[in-house]
Amino acid sequence: MASKSKAKAEKPKTITTHARRRSTRKSSSESNQSDNSSSSVQAKNIEEELARLAEEAKERTLFRKDRAILEVVQTPVQTYLHKLEKKRLESEWMKSGEYGIPDWQMNEIFKNFYLWQGAFKLTPYMEKQEAVNAKMRSILIDWLAEVHHKFKLQPVTLWLAVNILDRYLEKEPNVPRAKLQLVGVTGLFVACKCYNKDNVPYPGVRESVYITDKAYKEEEVRDTEAKILKRLDFQVYVPTGYQFLERYLNIIDAEELVQHLAWFYAERNLQEYDSLELPSHHMAAAALYAALIYVNQFGGKARVCQPTWPPSLVRESGLSESKLISAARQLLMHVNESPQTSKNRKLNSIWKKYLSERYLNVSQLPLPSI
Repeated sequence: MASKSKAKAEKPKTITTHARRRSTRKSSSESNQSDNSSSSVQAKNIEEELARLAEEAKERTLFRKDRAILEVVQTPVQTYLHKLEKKRLESEWMKSGEYGIPDWQMNEIFKNFYLWQGAFKLTPYMEKQEAVNAKMRSILIDWLAEVHHKFKLQPVTLWLAVNILDRYLEKEPNVPRAKLQLVGVTGLFVACKCYNKDNVPYPGVRESVYITDKAYKEEEVRDTEAKILKRLDFQVYVPTGYQFLERYLNIIDAEELVQHLAWFYAERNLQEYDSLELPSHHMAAAALYAALIYVNQFGGKARVCQPTWPPSLVRESGLSESKLISAARQLLMHVNESPQTSKNRKLNSIWKKYLSERYLNVSQLPLPSI
């Protein structure tokens, strides 16, 4: 009897346990449904958030593009020159509309270039120099051209190095003869810092000392770099004839022969002191005009330009054909010359460079008559 009563007493406890289990299952099921519902809501919220972020990213991208377009027009010319050369890929020739820059923006940029070249126009400075003369300058630039070619540097670096050299000599009177090569190699070093492809080696301080046969110390190169930058008021990025000639070649979609001839005529005259009398764009236009004259006279299968100086180049450069004749004759006169040192060593680094098949051996071609 006692066990029966105990069983009866325990029965309600069993029922209560089953009830609890059913209640637990029910609440668990409700909880799962609630969790599923909240998970779906959460997933939906995540999808909405992702869509919103994607839309914001798209808007930011468009904003950045618009802002970049404005910056191209509004930033200083020297900053744009740096960006333009850094963005250069494999091609050596700049094409209008490349890098996502529309033609109208390129036109605005070059309007600024024409203004800026006037601000940095060089004046005759040799009378300020007691120990340095035009012949020494010619020898130095010929050596710089040789170094530039051996290191396979960007074409624009040679032009900027010569520009830095001339502007420094203009502002710094009485540079000692023994320090002229130091100024030149340091100018090339600075130019390479400004314009050079990524991951392409260029002469640093140590290399600059080495290529001068250790005539100077590393500290002297660093000190001269600081002097140059201070004298130029850190205005390093300036338009040179390189940018203008590149622009003119692009406008007429020049053939390879015309390109190499124009660059040869222009670079050969970098070492001529009297070329400083011409504005950068005038020298570039004269070099291209001489190349077009050659094509018209000896071009063979090359495309002949009629007229020789087309209206598109007249509009762009602001120079008519009659204004180019005298300058082109001057350039060709120097190309035809073979400058020498006092020891009869020929200064023909540029001539040797364009003697290669890569440049169609243009330095061997006859000169046109103008």
